[in-house]
Amino acid sequence: MTILLKKFKKSPVDDKQPLVKDQKDDQISLSDVEAQLITTDQYQKELDAAEQQLQKQIDQERKDYYIVLNLRRAGLL
Repeated sequence: MTILLKKFKKSPVDDKQPLVKDQKDDQISLSDVEAQLITTDQYQKELDAAEQQLQKQIDQERKDYYIVLNLRRAGLL
């Protein structure tokens, strides 16, 4: 504990530097946010379309599997 206090006592404090630098660098314009939302919305639509396509493919493969299974049970394959 005393070692930590010694380190803090030795470190100089610079009161001249502001705690928060230029906030303009952190600000984002409304058009940038809208563009990002549009891009995100388009990306989400593409993901949804891909998910639907995969679900259709899974459903078709499931149907095919059960057709083959039933044909095997019936002794036709």
